[in-house]
Amino acid sequence: MTFWNELKILFIPAMFCLEDAMKKFTECSASKMEGNIASWQQISASWDASSFLDKQDFCSGKTLGVKILPFSVPFFLANTICKQLHGSIYVYQASINETFMDTTLNTTVLDGKIFWTGYTDAKESGKFVSLDGALNFDSIPGLQWQWGQPNGYFIENCTMLEGPVSNLVYDYDCEETALVTCDIGYNPKFTFRGEHSLPIQDEEYFLMQLGAESKPSDYSMKSSHGKVIEKVDSLWQLTKDGNVLAVQDSSEFIPFGVNDWISTETNKTMRLNLNACLNSEFSCDDGSCLSKLVRCNGKYDCSDHSDELTCSFIEPSPNYHKLTLPLDANNKLKLQFSIRINNILDIDNLRETFKVKFYLETNWVDDRIFYYNLQPKEDNVINYAYWEKMWIPNYKFENTENGVMTSNLGEKDSSVSLALLNDKHQLGVGSSKLRQDFSYPGSDVRISKRNVYTIEFNCDYIWRSYPFDSQTCPIMIDLLTKISSKIDIEIFANISEISYANYFVELEKAGLVPGKEYIRVEIPLTFRRDIKSILLTTYMPTLILTLINQLTNYFIGPDMFETVVTINATTLLTLTSLFISTFESLPQTTNIKLIDVWMLATFVYPFCIIIIHTLIHVNSKNGSCNTRMIEKTLMLIGKVGLPVAFAVFTVAYGAYGAYRSYSL
Repeated sequence: MTFWNELKILFIPAMFCLEDAMKKFTECSASKMEGNIASWQQISASWDASSFLDKQDFCSGKTLGVKILPFSVPFFLANTICKQLHGSIYVYQASINETFMDTTLNTTVLDGKIFWTGYTDAKESGKFVSLDGALNFDSIPGLQWQWGQPNGYFIENCTMLEGPVSNLVYDYDCEETALVTCDIGYNPKFTFRGEHSLPIQDEEYFLMQLGAESKPSDYSMKSSHGKVIEKVDSLWQLTKDGNVLAVQDSSEFIPFGVNDWISTETNKTMRLNLNACLNSEFSCDDGSCLSKLVRCNGKYDCSDHSDELTCSFIEPSPNYHKLTLPLDANNKLKLQFSIRINNILDIDNLRETFKVKFYLETNWVDDRIFYYNLQPKEDNVINYAYWEKMWIPNYKFENTENGVMTSNLGEKDSSVSLALLNDKHQLGVGSSKLRQDFSYPGSDVRISKRNVYTIEFNCDYIWRSYPFDSQTCPIMIDLLTKISSKIDIEIFANISEISYANYFVELEKAGLVPGKEYIRVEIPLTFRRDIKSILLTTYMPTLILTLINQLTNYFIGPDMFETVVTINATTLLTLTSLFISTFESLPQTTNIKLIDVWMLATFVYPFCIIIIHTLIHVNSKNGSCNTRMIEKTLMLIGKVGLPVAFAVFTVAYGAYGAYRSYSL
């Protein structure tokens, strides 16, 4: 040790006046900053206690760049090692000598070595690209294929350089070995995770050696607290002040990722995860780091599949009770209630029911739950095993035959999802977990329960104006909780442009029904009848029959009494069959319907004609002097009076019917 390396720097208040010098010092940008630096975190109240950090330790965040490591390994293992160092495998675009021309790398130590270039055609044979697909070998002018290369076809799917000065590339078997080249953005900080009895909580370790001049055995890691991870003979050791705390012998290279360490104090095996992952990253069991978005996303992103292990979405508080309302800090539960009518499947006039297919969604927040490993830009669907332990709104469809409740409608088929309102995660509780979990408080997560229901509802139809009527039938849904004063509910309702048979379906304004024991949401549907089919099938035939009666009965002469009676009797029989078919399609009610009035009028008309002709026939046999006068009077009533009265009735009936149709 030189005098300068042993020099201790004592900071006194006056030195903090050197603002520029202190800035350069903390940024590790000072050109001459030799010796050891006092660690303020390690200095206790007594100035007698001190510890020291090397400049290399203190300036651990400086950029490293491209490094060749002395590991001769298969290609994909080389990629994993680079990921463990929080970097990526370097993709060459020129010879090694040209790549490192601005560095102090001594390329003579690389002579006789081969190096992975970073290109592979593993995804598409014959197309050599970087692992991320960003670089295509054929577009790189600084590299060329050696004559006769590539020649490995389906066997040799990777590429390598032979020597530091050559720019000639060979295709090579990915399972063969070559030196690793990593692009490392900064000196990574490593931490341990897992259950242990070691004094290593929250300590950060830094690599002390990086580069091709080093041997694997030269690599070591140090913490600011004086702990060292180094390889001695065949064992990796964790030491402090020369005392061995733990050992492991399973790692051929640096012991990144999940490994079994044996405590020298207890002789117990501890499963620890050593990685350099940031707080926003997930550490695979092999020590490589991926975005938190890959954690529990339903597909394997880690090469060892560890990103889908021990996945958890919810963790209720210890005093959580699923029957208790999830009230917020203001002692309120805010519910968003959304219903969309998809289709009307049936409208039964006789039973006075209607069947609806609809989408029901409820949104709320539960502050009592912590959530883990959620995807920020999509719904996180959770299965029944998770959400059956949560408070879930239970609805009762009131105007159904048996008061159907949602809890009895196959709730396992429901879709419950979680959506992040705020993507600011916290690290999962407990560093004892090997795998990093990302937690979110309940206030930042919206719970959505979605169902598609097909239910038949009852309705009190009003038949007075039939067929010029509109029926307003509500869907009544009760939220089964008696603490209605603590619930703020926001209702959204919409309907597709739908119709059923001869009905147009419209949605009225949905809202709450006051004065009920439970919170009742009412979604009124209006079934507006399309009268065109009834005009064609009922009104038109009866009107034509009436006109036929009028034209035939008063232009064939009074001497054709039997013919008149036959025609009108036939008409009455035809009308009777129409009446029966119409009445059978409608419920039996005490109310007189508009169509009843029309049917009665058309039925009475031929009856009146029969009466008139009967009177004429009887009068003609009396032989009195007034016979001709009575006959003329009766014929005038039949030819003019009845048609005018029926016409006035028809116009008034149609006007009233039109009014009822468009005013309801």
